[in-house]
Amino acid sequence: MNQTLLAASSINQDDERSIEVNQAIDIALNDIKTLGCKCEIHTYGHAITIYEARILDHHKNVLALGTGKGEYPFNKAGAIFEAIEHFFGMSNLPAPQSLQTINTQVLADQSVAHEYLPLKLLTDFPHQDLFCSTYHEYNQPNNKLILPAFLWAPEILSRSEYICDSQNVQLFSYLMKYSSNSGIASGLTTQDALLHSINEAIERDGLGAFLYQYCYKQTSSKLPVIDKESLPEPLKSNIQEIEQHVNDQCILINATTNLRVPVIAAIFKNYHKQQLIPAPGFGASLYPEIAIKRAVHEALQIMFAAENYHDQRVASWKRDWQRAQQSDAYARCTQFNLQPYLDNDRLDFQSFERLHHKSVTLDAHAHVNQQISRLISRLKKYNLTVYMQNLKKLKNGTNVVSVQIPGVSLFYLTSNGMMIPPHSRTITCMNPN
Repeated sequence: MNQTLLAASSINQDDERSIEVNQAIDIALNDIKTLGCKCEIHTYGHAITIYEARILDHHKNVLALGTGKGEYPFNKAGAIFEAIEHFFGMSNLPAPQSLQTINTQVLADQSVAHEYLPLKLLTDFPHQDLFCSTYHEYNQPNNKLILPAFLWAPEILSRSEYICDSQNVQLFSYLMKYSSNSGIASGLTTQDALLHSINEAIERDGLGAFLYQYCYKQTSSKLPVIDKESLPEPLKSNIQEIEQHVNDQCILINATTNLRVPVIAAIFKNYHKQQLIPAPGFGASLYPEIAIKRAVHEALQIMFAAENYHDQRVASWKRDWQRAQQSDAYARCTQFNLQPYLDNDRLDFQSFERLHHKSVTLDAHAHVNQQISRLISRLKKYNLTVYMQNLKKLKNGTNVVSVQIPGVSLFYLTSNGMMIPPHSRTITCMNPN
């Protein structure tokens, strides 16, 4: 076995944490108790177990829900920390009086607005005040980004107390398609949460660029597929076992952008062709094997959730699909339609070694801070800056942050039926071979 495969075989998701996963679970559960809440754990699925964490108040009302993918105990930890993220990003929003009110013109005049379309579009709504949050550049706190709070907390759009004046209603209606809580992350250190959020932003950047090239634009290039026979053990065997269990073929797609941080998509071929709800999984990491695992497990999570919550998921997907019906190109994004490539064998098979050597990766176990430094240096190469605000630090040490990287592709939102115009990196950051 070559050195790349030997190194890959020893990597797991603990390499993206500062604290061992079981210890992290115990601390997070205790922090939920300090909020006066209870955490219930539920499971579903087969082949792998999907963990679902529900944060409940003392009346047993569900305040937040999180889903965890991966192998045990990482799936359990993922569910608990995602529930905490949703609690502070959806249920427990900052009070209006704790936010700033900033004029739309001031917001649109920020230097990042030319790359960050939602801010640029504020010029169409002059002389309005909006409730806003201040973000600070990581390790450069004097550099600030002021962002309308509804862009990182979509629940604000439906709450009347966050309307500064009557004109906000029209602005909210026009810009709501850019609103997403993607970027909220939690961990037992600020750095753990930050790493999780940066990886997610790079994953979404790859998803957006991929949707544009292969679904919206339908490029004539072949679909870049990872040859599963070239994967290191035990990853190859794990995927083979999953394929046997679900009786379907897993297809791994290389969606890496010019950032060169591995971004992988995974679909199951028969499911993708036959089922109404698409189930693409995506993952990004400096460790290619973690990116692959994350993508495969996310695809399974979507498949099993569609089975476990069938009526709810079908209704939700139909709403998304209906929004995109004005355009065949946007409808293809909502459907994640890759059939022109799959049906006609327009596939470019690439080895794991090629992915490893053409990407910015890590062979050995690297501290979380080293991973953050490597990712930020890649982002800066393309004038992309990481801004962060601390949302909450809980009693036992759980940190919740919101991270924004203006300029990364927002086109991933088209998968939810949002007709986001292709802009900047969406068009340029992926050059199919």
